[in-house]
Amino acid sequence: MLRRVAGVVGQSVLAARAARTSSVCSVRWASVSAGTVLERYPTTLPPLSEWEREVYLPFHRQVELEKSMLSYEEYTELLEKEEAARQAAKNKGKKAKGQASAGRREVRSEEEDPFVPASVETEADVAGDTKSLQRALAEKLYLLVKTDGKWSWPMQSDVNQETGSIREAAEAGLEGVTKNIGLVHFVSNCPSCVIPGANDDKTFLVRAILVNGEFEPNSTVEDYAWVRHSEFGSFLPKETVDTLSKALY
Repeated sequence: MLRRVAGVVGQSVLAARAARTSSVCSVRWASVSAGTVLERYPTTLPPLSEWEREVYLPFHRQVELEKSMLSYEEYTELLEKEEAARQAAKNKGKKAKGQASAGRREVRSEEEDPFVPASVETEADVAGDTKSLQRALAEKLYLLVKTDGKWSWPMQSDVNQETGSIREAAEAGLEGVTKNIGLVHFVSNCPSCVIPGANDDKTFLVRAILVNGEFEPNSTVEDYAWVRHSEFGSFLPKETVDTLSKALY
């Protein structure tokens, strides 16, 4: 008897779960669009911050020296020569260089002859060329296209809610604005962001990465731009930017 009651209860629970699942899956929106958030990842490191220059680099060098193959005497001599070089440069304003006895390596005072890395600013940065991928090399860039007088992502509208795939629709939307493009990697089949619209419309955005190559638009594109996250506000509505800020990182 107890087994029969347990079986009936179990069937009831399963039936209730199936009904809830069916009701969720039966939700339909007025229209569904799918877009591709195409990203170009940074190609170089950003400039060092003041803390990294003043604190991290000296500490990192100290650790490297302590873990090196130098003997204690060589290590002490190297530190003394570096300190003497710093003092000489500070007091006399002249270059002071020493040599480590083991490897006869040249020691340079960071105060009087600091290492200055090459600038990450390019000609495209100076010219403000948003069509070039050779800009903002230390930041992510996102592709926006202008069609029918409106800026948005590469998009496909009216996705079939019965048989359509968000990922496939996003890929088709990207292909629909492209004459030629390099290797593109879609991060997932799952959308990373949903943007609600008027009249119960939904726009699902799928993230993708431009691995290599360039973007060459076709004739349907009026204009396009590779923009930073901080530049979204110049192209997209504020509500869209606020929603994207929670999804993109």
